[in-house]
Amino acid sequence: MLKRFMLAAFAFALMGMDAPVEYSIEAIRYGISPGVPVSALVVGAPKDEKVDVDFVVWLIRGGGRNILFDSGFHRERWFKQWAITD
Repeated sequence: MLKRFMLAAFAFALMGMDAPVEYSIEAIRYGISPGVPVSALVVGAPKDEKVDVDFVVWLIRGGGRNILFDSGFHRERWFKQWAITD
């Protein structure tokens, strides 16, 4: 919940607006990296446990505006390291 609020506050601050009374934040998945070892994400996690990692952009709606927020995934080496599907 705090992460959602901080993301929205950042977006509205960039636009020079006060935060609206009502807003929503939606994650839009654009890809999945299947079978990522949990130990690559969490220190001390079991090496044999794997998860699928979602890659998303965020749609922030409020104050009569729609904002698409993308934190970026642009380095070619990351595309080689993380097999993105879908």
